[in-house]
Amino acid sequence: MLVYFFVNNVFNNMDKFKTNSSLHDFKTRSKSQLHFLPTKLTSVKKGVTYPAIKVFNNLPSNILELQENQTLLKSALRKYLLNYVFYSVEKFLVQNDKN
Repeated sequence: MLVYFFVNNVFNNMDKFKTNSSLHDFKTRSKSQLHFLPTKLTSVKKGVTYPAIKVFNNLPSNILELQENQTLLKSALRKYLLNYVFYSVEKFLVQNDKN
């Protein structure tokens, strides 16, 4: 449920985030991922924005391809989260690092 909240938060506020491709012209694998603002503050890392970016960047590629259509993306994300039950954000991140 928290993963769904984070992704929904990112999509509702997409104008506040920058992608890696908007910062440079290099063709990298992570060009479509959201850019992290460097920080050492624990309060920022434990807030909503930082983990939301981490979750968004670790979504499966078939879900990320649906970025243009928020309804389809939410539906695909809901199905994905129902098929794979994650009891924490950390479990979600670990599972998607393996894929």
